[in-house]
Amino acid sequence: MILIATDLDRTLLPNGTEKDDMSLELFYKEIKKIKSPILVYVTGRSLQLFKDAQKEFPLIQPNYLIGSVGTEIYIKKDAEMVTYENYKVYLEKEHPNWNRNIIVEGISQNETMYLQEDEVQNQFKVSYYTRGISSTKKTIKTVKSFVKKNKIRAEVIYSFDPIKNIGLIDILPLKATKKGALEFLINELGITKEDAIFAGDSGNDLLALTSGIRSILVKNARDEVKKEAWRIAQKMNISDKLYIAKGEGELSGNYASGVLEGLQHFDIL
Repeated sequence: MILIATDLDRTLLPNGTEKDDMSLELFYKEIKKIKSPILVYVTGRSLQLFKDAQKEFPLIQPNYLIGSVGTEIYIKKDAEMVTYENYKVYLEKEHPNWNRNIIVEGISQNETMYLQEDEVQNQFKVSYYTRGISSTKKTIKTVKSFVKKNKIRAEVIYSFDPIKNIGLIDILPLKATKKGALEFLINELGITKEDAIFAGDSGNDLLALTSGIRSILVKNARDEVKKEAWRIAQKMNISDKLYIAKGEGELSGNYASGVLEGLQHFDIL
């Protein structure tokens, strides 16, 4: 049994600026050769936005969907994705004092930092847009200071949307990240980290990419993400668990092609 977990946008899905070599269908064809694969999408998208992606791309239903940057898990039942209630119970138990209103009311919005749309927010997710490269570091520092000062058990995660050309900041309970959700699911399935592999491309994938799970960073990831992932992996002495796709042979290394290259590197395929 092998758990194959992958981010969607600009990782499995070819919706970035780099050229697509049409590897998504090849990805599905190849993983069918694996004995008892468990396919997990790990995405910033909500369930509805995932359904929107299925209308645009030939995405098959996964066994599990980790959505909204790790704050939700869905399981496939009768070809539909339904809420995995065990995870919600787990998060409520782990974070009994979580209160998103304290965060929303305590963090001031301005022209460089403002709340994202209501449909991408949820009980465990407070998400902002941030503009201005020069002010981003200061903004992140301010948010982290607020979280620390108020003793909120949270992760502050920054990523960048190259299509919208805008920064994204997610404030999540400590256990409700992509990494946390993936580790929860691994434990629920009774497997180990050695039985799992993860692929991603952006800042909100960094925790999972450097969690000790064998991980793939696709070639089209931004250079700063590659550098930071490699820096952390070396610092934690887990650089053998991180593979950065280069583009080899007929595989470009971008998107699903990079995921395939990584699966080959780790002898999954």
